[in-house]
Amino acid sequence: MYLPYLRGKQFELLALKEISNELEDCSNVIPIIEPVKIDDKGPIRTFIEMSNHHMKFALILNPYNGDFKDGDFPWWKDVSPMEEFDWIPAFLIKENNACIQDIIKKIKDLSLEGVMIVVQESIIVEQFNELFSMKEIKYIVYSDADSKVAKRKLKQYGKLFIRLDDNFEAKKSNSQYGDTEEKFTEEHNFYKDDGFWGLSDYTVLPKMFIDGGAVPFVLAIHLTYEKTKDEIWVRHFTSYSNSGGRENIQGKFFEAVSKVEEFFKDKEITEAVKKLIDYKNQGKYPGLGVIKKLSMENHILLMNKY
Repeated sequence: MYLPYLRGKQFELLALKEISNELEDCSNVIPIIEPVKIDDKGPIRTFIEMSNHHMKFALILNPYNGDFKDGDFPWWKDVSPMEEFDWIPAFLIKENNACIQDIIKKIKDLSLEGVMIVVQESIIVEQFNELFSMKEIKYIVYSDADSKVAKRKLKQYGKLFIRLDDNFEAKKSNSQYGDTEEKFTEEHNFYKDDGFWGLSDYTVLPKMFIDGGAVPFVLAIHLTYEKTKDEIWVRHFTSYSNSGGRENIQGKFFEAVSKVEEFFKDKEITEAVKKLIDYKNQGKYPGLGVIKKLSMENHILLMNKY
């Protein structure tokens, strides 16, 4: 089971809508969505589209980023808009136990069941014993899954255990990527043998939330692919006419995507990579948001195979 962790920004939501349309069987992908924008119309439209194609999803009810960095998230008070969907109520916990009683209260007040707890940092497991022991908790997503001590302690609660990996190594600037690659993961082959119910990551995005952004000096496209039958790697494709500053972003796209076309000419490609190359062949520049969206789609479609 693959559970990509995505923020509820426009192009992340569009990626999920398109993937739910493209996959014949959506049962192997359960996105975890952390809302970051106060407008709920976009997420609701995405939930409807995913539900129409039988794609289950988890929704973080206590997001910490974007418009909700101060903790004021309206669906803490009322989850009735979600009743028509096949969804998993989820909560984030941080490195300390300050939020435990709030989460326990919300689970009880909203009569939630089948709840997911997402742990993005290392924690002292014992401090969360009251929360993890609740019968309403069904899933624990944990970022320190290679810690044998933490794994042993968490397993005692009898929940479905999901490893959360931060595989994308973000650089300070796109120029630092160059045309390089590195191993992204091999866990898709081993997570079940290691006792995990599912596998989660942040796709080809950094774990740290970044709101907004400027037109880059160097345009970079990040695409995962199967380098061997056992390993998934991420390849970076960058523009090269970068001395002119941020001008001619369209030309920089065609430089980078031409490298994509050359690299994948003898490899199996996803529909997302095909769409990128089609933009190049049609002489169209889709915009930075669409490029990021297709990079995420490519990764999710690739991981869906496992």
